[in-house]
Amino acid sequence: MLSKHYRLLDALPNPVVIMDNDMHITFINKAMLMLSGFSLKDCIGKHCSIFATPLCNIENCCIKQYQRGESAIQYLPNGGANRISISVLYNKKNKPIGYIIVIFLNETKIIFLL
Repeated sequence: MLSKHYRLLDALPNPVVIMDNDMHITFINKAMLMLSGFSLKDCIGKHCSIFATPLCNIENCCIKQYQRGESAIQYLPNGGANRISISVLYNKKNKPIGYIIVIFLNETKIIFLL
């Protein structure tokens, strides 16, 4: 059963993924499942490259961009763009334990105004 916090994340309309430090998926919300077409069973424990986005498995993957202090933007073949918001997750001892990723779909107008 999901904790209250996970239920809140699951209810968000934006796709959300939580990963450990090795980029293995530990949580994925309903919006991300719908976007990806995968089932929960397909994703949990798998490396995030399972999504096979144009940024996966390259030097400009979202996490590597974040680690370099860059904004993660996923440009789409149709000219659109998704903004990727990434934050580090910490345990009670303030040790990094992974990442939470929220995707803001097709925010082309906002991105190009910045």
